[in-house]
Amino acid sequence: MKFADIDTLPLNLHIQVAVMAWFRADLLIKDELARESANKVLQLVPAKQATVDQYLNAENPLL
Repeated sequence: MKFADIDTLPLNLHIQVAVMAWFRADLLIKDELARESANKVLQLVPAKQATVDQYLNAENPLL
């Protein structure tokens, strides 16, 4: 499922899918996808700014 495919979901499901994509990409060590997913979560849930910033600014966020 690509992010474009989830745009029609209700917001709460959209957020859940974005968070799952972020965590899955992180676990699979997919740097680009993990960063893209983290940014998508930030777009959907601005209150997670500190968490996403900490992740994106980490020297090696996937380790």
